[in-house]
Amino acid sequence: MASARYQLSPPCSSCSWRSCSRRSPPPLAPPKGPGDVDGLLDALLAKVPMVVVTMGAAGAVQGGQDGSRHVEPGRRVEVVDTTGAGDTFVGYLCAALADGSEMPTALRRATAAAALCVQRPGAVPAVPWCVEVDALLDRTT
Repeated sequence: MASARYQLSPPCSSCSWRSCSRRSPPPLAPPKGPGDVDGLLDALLAKVPMVVVTMGAAGAVQGGQDGSRHVEPGRRVEVVDTTGAGDTFVGYLCAALADGSEMPTALRRATAAAALCVQRPGAVPAVPWCVEVDALLDRTT
């Protein structure tokens, strides 16, 4: 596959972090391979203070310009439909951060919500209720 170079558009002035999927990275030089999450993080961290990369069943990783890195492993589940998983992840991540959670806790909650989402068909109907996410987290702690 030919390597194309892209330019990351500047974030809005109030943007303090950016989320992207490892499968569909933002417009940038593509990672060297599927395992090059650090390369993707480093490229994005040149543009914004914090980045979260979702990696499907492998979970998610967060990196910060301050050198912080947190990897949240995925959960083994029976996948029915991945539609809406990314939106569910970002929604739960933002809600947890808005509620005052630290990033590792927010990532854990977001990956749990996405794991529940992919076990159901559809987009909106597949988004889990908070009590369902709480129950999964209680079972896997």
